Amino acid sequence: MTEQQAPLLEWDIEVPLLTNRFMVAAMAKAMIGAGLLVSALVGFGLAIQGEWHVILPVAGMLFCLACGLFLLALVIMAFPFRNRMAMRFAITDKGLRMQTIDRTARIGNRTAFWAGVALGSAGTAGSGLLAQSQEDQQIKWSGAFTARYEPATRTIAFSNGWRTLVRVYCLPENYQQAVAIVGERMAAGGAAARVSARSPLGGYLLRTLLVVVCCIPLFAVSEMFAASSFIPWLMLCFAIAMVWLVRYLAWVTLGCLAVQAAIAIGGMNEVRQSMFSLGTYRRYEVLSGDDWAIVVLARSARPS
Repeated sequence: MTEQQAPLLEWDIEVPLLTNRFMVAAMAKAMIGAGLLVSALVGFGLAIQGEWHVILPVAGMLFCLACGLFLLALVIMAFPFRNRMAMRFAITDKGLRMQTIDRTARIGNRTAFWAGVALGSAGTAGSGLLAQSQEDQQIKWSGAFTARYEPATRTIAFSNGWRTLVRVYCLPENYQQAVAIVGERMAAGGAAARVSARSPLGGYLLRTLLVVVCCIPLFAVSEMFAASSFIPWLMLCFAIAMVWLVRYLAWVTLGCLAVQAAIAIGGMNEVRQSMFSLGTYRRYEVLSGDDWAIVVLARSARPS
């Protein structure tokens, strides 16, 4: 925990899953959002290749897949989680912290990431790493958000004005105490007064468009050097996730850029046998002006 002082209130709780309307709704939104995102990314790749006629059928197939994954998620909530996930909440002078301490969830998240890496699946690896990033979340009273108290479910929902940031699940015996502490800290910190009435959705969409535009040259570089498109796709997925979710996923994006740069440098220095003489040449010596333009664009692209 980043705060050094002891928490004002801390508790562990087993949060219901399958019988929790908040969890089920969040899972449905996540699956629908992921389906739309993957459809857009795949459609983008097909459009680049000129395969316009297959975009809609592929989108329909991906939507059906998203629905199937949602049903699978419900089954997983029932087993092996048995409709419960262990969580830990702590309220301090600086803010609130939520941790996933459920062993099954933590093992599953790491398994998904390494399985995605081993199988070359950007979606699986990305899902696993994103899930790991959500295992420890914090909000500070110096931020900009509102608190909504729901006694019927003994929850406190913190929202930034357009989406729920964190939902706190309280025990029957500490709900009123948690409400009192949160209300006091919210009033002292002035977080609610800093919430803007203007929706940030337009800015997020613009940054997403810029990310896609910046990643286009990387696909061209991969094709130029006959390399796998896994790295550009992985970088595109994590760059978009960085925009919408957590910024430290930028480290994965920067790592992908470094790998792509190494692939390009290695490809340009590849030694080839000349078709017209017994001599050899390096690949970069015969690159055309268009090839160099693509390489320069790819190296200068920085999704943000």
